[in-house]
Amino acid sequence: MARYLPGMVARRCGAVINLPSSSGFVPSPYNASYAAAKAHTLLLSEAVHEEVARSGVTVTAVCPGPVPTEFGAVNDAPFARRVPRVLHVSAERVVADSLRAVEQGKRTVVPGSPLVKAFFGFGRFTPSPIALRITKRVMAR
Repeated sequence: MARYLPGMVARRCGAVINLPSSSGFVPSPYNASYAAAKAHTLLLSEAVHEEVARSGVTVTAVCPGPVPTEFGAVNDAPFARRVPRVLHVSAERVVADSLRAVEQGKRTVVPGSPLVKAFFGFGRFTPSPIALRITKRVMAR
């Protein structure tokens, strides 16, 4: 964003897509550094979206849950296997929902069906003590 956003603002058009993931919504024991990095990217994206709101530029944070790619196997992410398959979203769906969100000027999007949005969006509005208990169980090896 530091490199390209100033030019977009000067031209009064453009879009930035950042990929925080739904892990940025909740504190995650056993995955704390990853969740913290994703939370940083989420909050940075949302704040900058507001900063440039009147310039014709958008910053959209894309927050998917599990996406069936090689990422989980390469990064030893067993929690994705614990999430029901109905909550996994294809990479193609993530891209389509992300581009739709950008076209609509949205600040944040959880790609997938309403069920996926409800399941992974819960952390946004769940008090930390409750979210911690849930994510600790999901993330434990």
